Amino acid sequence: IKFLGQGIAVALVVVVAGVTIHSITLAGRYELPVLVAVPFTFVFLVGVTNALNLADGLDGLAGGTTFLSLAAMVAMALGQDLPVVVIGGLALMGAILGFLRFNSYPARVFMGDGGSQLLGFAAGTLAILLTQSPSLPYSAALPLLLLGLPILDTLTVMAVRIREGRSPFSGDRRHLHHRLLALGFDTFEAVALMYLLQGLLFLIGTGIGNR
Repeated sequence: IKFLGQGIAVALVVVVAGVTIHSITLAGRYELPVLVAVPFTFVFLVGVTNALNLADGLDGLAGGTTFLSLAAMVAMALGQDLPVVVIGGLALMGAILGFLRFNSYPARVFMGDGGSQLLGFAAGTLAILLTQSPSLPYSAALPLLLLGLPILDTLTVMAVRIREGRSPFSGDRRHLHHRLLALGFDTFEAVALMYLLQGLLFLIGTGIGNR
């Protein structure tokens, strides 16, 4: 049911709004045929949506890391002809900041699947708009860096599950935040460390983007 809802949301963004990953950056920027661009966009947006959903494992974790990702996008979009990224990013950041007041450890309010999926989907869409603009030199791989922490964490956990002969969607406690807790970090320390990692990706991403 979740995948069906996510698929409908992606279809609306792609078909109605025309948002697609229509080019990739290797040695140069190469245009993708529509038959490749559309499924590539679908996989990316559904993947980011679920990665943020799975990252919502500790108080304030999904909200805080997404806030930093959005801050990087807004910083790179400022002064460019991308009002949707700037206004949309700032609006989401404001909503997240107000929410974190009650979601940080010890949390009194929780976002649930609806909130984390919305953040992943919105951040992924804004990242595509930022990097696919023909007037900007940003690498098409930049979203993987700005949203890298939940994406890499999810891919790593799924790879381990497949290697063990289990479904990649089966539940366990192998995510990075689970491993930090197992190492002896408390909830506040584990979340702070992951904020730091996302902050480093923020600095690297903005540094690359501003070259």
